[in-house]
Amino acid sequence: MDIRVVALFESRPGYDSLLLPVSLLAPHTTNGLPAQILVRAAEGTDPDRLVAWLGTWAKEHPGVRAASRDALLETHAEESKTQAAAQG
Repeated sequence: MDIRVVALFESRPGYDSLLLPVSLLAPHTTNGLPAQILVRAAEGTDPDRLVAWLGTWAKEHPGVRAASRDALLETHAEESKTQAAAQG
């Protein structure tokens, strides 16, 4: 297997992260699918229009939903609060 570093990012202290290709990770998940697919639009793309288009596409694929960057960040913030309370 050829593994190459394609991105570097700074993680939060105490929160280890790992990015893997979906083809490598999927066989090790419960349903064989990624939990999230993050999309970056080409420069100049209207984010609201992209989310609307992805939302239309997602309606044709049961279990798939599209959300904006703001929705993703809000969900992450709520999950972080829950984790902090549980560890509290």
